[in-house]
Amino acid sequence: MHSVSACCIYLYCMLNADVIRIYHLCHMMCADTSEADALAQTVDEACALLASYNSRLADELVERKRVAKMLRSYIISQKNALTESETKLQEYRSRLEKVDAIHKELKSHVQSLPDLTLLPDVTGGLKPLPSAGDLFSSGEQTD
Repeated sequence: MHSVSACCIYLYCMLNADVIRIYHLCHMMCADTSEADALAQTVDEACALLASYNSRLADELVERKRVAKMLRSYIISQKNALTESETKLQEYRSRLEKVDAIHKELKSHVQSLPDLTLLPDVTGGLKPLPSAGDLFSSGEQTD
């Protein structure tokens, strides 16, 4: 869109000085009608060019307003997402602190347990306890 605008500005700059400066028209009033007709044609072309340029500027303004509205909406949604993420982060940090505390407590508890390899043999050569299957099965079957 900028190249079109630059083109229109260039064409505007190239217009006849008689079209741009009104006071030259006073001098043309006394001239012949062919010059006046040519000037009228040039003025009509300049008006069409400027109307087209103004229309494009208005369209660009509408587009910029639309984009600005979209950007405002996007920024609001990103701020909301950031707030939600920060809340979750705080929640996860709190959970991590609790897990760390439980981990330290469990580690301390495990370290305070006696070393079973250092304890004397308490079984004293006893045979091991029967399994659950041995307890519930009877050696005799009844018919």
